Amino acid sequence: MDILVTRYIGIKGTAILSREYEEDLKKRYPAWLVEEAKSFDEGIDEIEKNDESVIKELSSLRIGYYASYTEFGVFEALFQMARSLKCGMDIRIKDIPIKQETVEVCEHTGADPYLLYSGGSFVIACEDSKKLIEELETRNIPAFLIGNTTSTNDKVIINEDERGFLPHVRKDELKRILGRKVYYERTDIIRD
Repeated sequence: MDILVTRYIGIKGTAILSREYEEDLKKRYPAWLVEEAKSFDEGIDEIEKNDESVIKELSSLRIGYYASYTEFGVFEALFQMARSLKCGMDIRIKDIPIKQETVEVCEHTGADPYLLYSGGSFVIACEDSKKLIEELETRNIPAFLIGNTTSTNDKVIINEDERGFLPHVRKDELKRILGRKVYYERTDIIRD
């Protein structure tokens, strides 16, 4: 099966870190970039509910698995997908959709965007990614082919010519950077 990611990774985490480190970020980046990053989580819960409804509606396109994810980031979501489907996977890291604002905020704060609190994004395994991507895009949901399932148990991350294994770290970068107390204060605001 093909593996897709909708929208972009690390959205909620980017917004939280941008608000937490706003002054420092504005010393390094243009104000518009910081303001854009701060707004990433506006309406994200409604977007996620709408997207899930659309994905359910498109289940006739042979969707084998889908799940939204928040804590622990896209790597954990992919790990859980492999566990649920009892398969391995080959993931092309450069195909994982990430906004430039997320890259800049993560670089400044030392966060790993692939382990960053997300939201509004789904991982999907399906038989016909081309058709599903077309259908999602007609509904204003960007979707990106990032890899495929395999018959082995290996969860492989491909970065150009290098091959490594998908880490199973079960930690969220916000907890590491902000500390547990601040993390729970910030994420309680955005939970459903």
